[in-house]
Amino acid sequence: MRKPVPYKKAETIKKIKIDKKNIILFILSEIVAIILAIVTTATISLLFNINPTISTVIAALVLITLSIFIANKFLSK
Repeated sequence: MRKPVPYKKAETIKKIKIDKKNIILFILSEIVAIILAIVTTATISLLFNINPTISTVIAALVLITLSIFIANKFLSK
C-alpha cells in the first residue's frame, strides 16, 4: 500500500502594512487627475469646436493613462 501524503499546513499570509500617507497621496493625485480630465474635455471642445463626445473620449484616455501611472507608482512600493 501507498503511504498517505502528509497534510501540509497553508503558509501564513504575510500582512502588508498600508501606509496612510501613501493612501492619502494616492487619493489626492487621483482627484487631480480627474480635474485634469474635466479641464481637458472643456478645453478641447471649446478651442477646437470638436463634438463633446469625442473630447470626452480623449479626456478619458488621459484619465486612464494618468491613473495607470499613478497607481503603478504607489503600488510598486
